[in-house]
Amino acid sequence: MPTAGVLTFQPGVFNITLTVPVFPNTRDDGDRTFTVQLSSPTGGATLGTPSTAAVLIHDDDSSGIVQFSAATFAATECATLPCQAVLTVKRTGGGASGVTVDFATADGTATALNDYVATTGQVSFASSQLSAVIRIPLQVDLGAQPLKAFSVILTNPRGGATLGPQSTSEVRITDTR
Repeated sequence: MPTAGVLTFQPGVFNITLTVPVFPNTRDDGDRTFTVQLSSPTGGATLGTPSTAAVLIHDDDSSGIVQFSAATFAATECATLPCQAVLTVKRTGGGASGVTVDFATADGTATALNDYVATTGQVSFASSQLSAVIRIPLQVDLGAQPLKAFSVILTNPRGGATLGPQSTSEVRITDTR
């Protein structure tokens, strides 16, 4: 927001400190700059050079790295609904707000509609939040079943975050019978 004011030099004063308030936030939005420009001197004064100064605001917020907390997650097929696989997404090296990452399921030996519900969505991290949970609904599959698995994939990190090496995780569904 542009701000204007008047600096008044009293007799015998040769320097004035100009204080500009900087408002903190928790977003990883990079370093920013603004300029301060002196103009229109009065009282017989002249404007020297430089009359403009660039001010750098260094961003102290980091978004970090997001990835699954494990390469595999175990889920147990239920006899009745609701039944779900629970996966943890962790964030390291940052705590900025406004961090999101997309996720989607992908068939393996377990298939959507038969073994689980195909799911897409977004995981969001608030300021200082280091983990979040993804819940994938499982289907009831009657009768004895062998171990089956599907994948969940993280993509499209936003808010300054990057994906870690564990951006894909396998969910292994075991039968209760």
